[in-house]
Amino acid sequence: MPIVADEARTFGMEGLFRQIGIYAPFGQKYKPVDSDQLMYYREDQAGKVLQQGISEPGAIASWMAAGTSYSVSNVPMLPFYIYYSMFGFQRVGDIASAGRRHAYPRLPARRHRRPHHSNNGEGLQHEDGPQPGQAGFIPNVRSYDPTFGFEVTVLLQHGMKAMMEDQIDEYWYLTLMNENYAHPEMPAGAETGIVKGMYLLKDAGKPKKGELRVQLLGSGTILREAIAAAELLDKDFGVTADIWSCPSFNELRRDGFDAERWNRMNPEAKAPRKAYVTEQLEGHGARRSPRPTTCVGLPTRSVRSCR
Repeated sequence: MPIVADEARTFGMEGLFRQIGIYAPFGQKYKPVDSDQLMYYREDQAGKVLQQGISEPGAIASWMAAGTSYSVSNVPMLPFYIYYSMFGFQRVGDIASAGRRHAYPRLPARRHRRPHHSNNGEGLQHEDGPQPGQAGFIPNVRSYDPTFGFEVTVLLQHGMKAMMEDQIDEYWYLTLMNENYAHPEMPAGAETGIVKGMYLLKDAGKPKKGELRVQLLGSGTILREAIAAAELLDKDFGVTADIWSCPSFNELRRDGFDAERWNRMNPEAKAPRKAYVTEQLEGHGARRSPRPTTCVGLPTRSVRSCR
């Protein structure tokens, strides 16, 4: 069940107006101003889209009601609360945190949001980089910042199975962008890494003797900048790079904390537990470049000051 507080056309949802309609308990009582368009604003008693007007509290209230309908009405539902940039955790994060108190036991809903940091729009309200960090404050929120379509597909499939079939007490938060760019094919076997929060998107191959290599990690819009940086490093500086897509730094962080705690609680274990990010980066030879003997724009006698 799609839920939207505002900007439905911005999200490309107008096709749903004609296809499944906007729910209105008394049907459509007016002629919409866009009635001459193919995708006009159609309300219907049997509509499935919940258009709550410009009201984030109203939208998340509907999200809560739909997410608990399995226990109230014996009708399991999977609501998608779709909102614009910082109009989510920034405005209704205190309500969303109710999931920590099991307000949505066993079948929490999924929240969905677009676009991402790339859209300045009307100003700072669209600089929504902090949103994944805010999502990380709630323990049973699985938050992801995917870049490519195959990542979104894997996450949607896994999340729906986790919540609807496996009945895991969690809900998912995904970011989506509004930019147009090419989407590559999914690397073989990347599904597990996508869900865990990290996978190797581009392997630069076996390191050569004396080669300078770096590991570049990114998510969302920043991953595309990492890809561009890899090309620049190779072309202008002779530095090769492995590129890692990290759809969820929050999941990597939590896994690292879990590994650290397990090692602390099990000091006599034969082998310490490794964080997932450590396991992934091991074997990818990133070595430090030698210390510079000169600095660009400075005479040799000034080297010590810029080391």
